[in-house]
Parts: sequence; C-alpha cells; structure tokens
Amino acid sequence: MTTAGINVQGLEPGFDQEGERRNPTWGDPGFRRIPREVRQEQIGAWHLHINNRDILADVNIVLPVQRFAELEAEGAIGSLAPTSYSFMGYQMDLREWREKYAPAVAGLMKDEAVDAVLLTPA
Repeated sequence: MTTAGINVQGLEPGFDQEGERRNPTWGDPGFRRIPREVRQEQIGAWHLHINNRDILADVNIVLPVQRFAELEAEGAIGSLAPTSYSFMGYQMDLREWREKYAPAVAGLMKDEAVDAVLLTPA
C-alpha cells in the first residue's frame, strides 16, 4: 500500500488534482488498485506534494511491487497479494477516508487473504 497517489492508467482514473488545486486543504480520499503485474509504463502519478517524475521513472521507490515479486520468486517471502492499493497521502479531513475508503480496502485485502501490509508513505 502506498500514499503516493499513483494509479494504473486505463484501469482507473487518476486522483483529483483539480479538486485539490481549487481547495488546497482537500485531498482525494479514494483509492486505486495496482495489480501485481503492473508495468512501469502503465503507472500514472497524481500527487501534488512530491516529485512524480521519480515515480514515473521507477514505481518501486513508492510501491516496491517488482522487488517483492523478486523476493517471492527467491522464496524469501510467501506469496505476494494480487493487488496493491494507492491512496493520496495528503488528507486534512480523514472522516470520509476513515469511514468509507479505509474499510473498503481492508475488506478487499481480507478477501485476498492478505496477512501483512507494507505501507510506503510518500
């Protein structure tokens, strides 16, 4: 899981930068799904408070999914979940996130039998 505000282009829309530009204390509280097979060229980066250029060069700096796939192949870790999740880390009002989106992702991870989560903050 990451708070870097990334998405897979063509799978789900990017995070709402225009809403944040209109209201600088607001951040898109939703989430985006990142399949474990994601390729670098599919990554979109939407965070207004970090250097997206670096993420677009190597998503592993905020979501090390390829590095974990390597560890899985070596037998160093168990199986990697089929889906990772991305949030927008810039949240001033956590109510909607806490009441709606966090429980939704928790439920999705439970359905995928996720045992542990690595949170990579942006």
